[in-house]
Amino acid sequence: MTDVGLEDANQAGSPVGTLAELMTGNQLPKWFWRAILGIAFSVAAFMVVTGSLAKLEGLIRLLAVAMFLSFAVEPAVNFLANRGWRRGRATLACFVLIFGVGGIFVAIMVGLVVTQTAELVRNAPSYINEATTWVNNTFNTELTSDKLDSALVNYQDDLTSLATGMGGRVLTVTGSALGVVFQMFTVFLFSYYMISQAPQMRRNVCSFLPAARQEIVLR
Repeated sequence: MTDVGLEDANQAGSPVGTLAELMTGNQLPKWFWRAILGIAFSVAAFMVVTGSLAKLEGLIRLLAVAMFLSFAVEPAVNFLANRGWRRGRATLACFVLIFGVGGIFVAIMVGLVVTQTAELVRNAPSYINEATTWVNNTFNTELTSDKLDSALVNYQDDLTSLATGMGGRVLTVTGSALGVVFQMFTVFLFSYYMISQAPQMRRNVCSFLPAARQEIVLR
């Protein structure tokens, strides 16, 4: 075999030769089109999954919160269920207790903050006089409460202007509050279902597990 023949044979058996044959041939092999379709479907599936996760991010977060809340409340529900309560009624009673205690705590804290703020505003002049006297005696200054009172009045005017400018945002704040209430209601519904239907959900999950694992999960 001549050098030209060897060169042609090597070129024909090399990847470059194979690619040249594919490019110059009349028909591409079937595996090429299958690979192209597989890549296209993989890219499309990836884009669909990532887009769906981005759209459902808020719902997934609410489901996670509901799941952890159900884990925290379920022992109390099991305690009541073992004493003859129906799981749905026991779950509702536990949530009513939680919301009641939480509402009382929030009401107490809000009332305390409002009371302390009102007392601070009412006693502000006396606090200013005491602070002025202490500064003058300590640092040998000649501050007067009138200057501090005028500065306080100017500061209150600035706060009033700021509050007036924020008046147009009341609807936005109200919408945000309604959104939070809706999210809390969604978490409550998911948690209620997870707790009340917990035994059935465990049985459905255990149906996909071996018998030894089923005993561990249902224990």
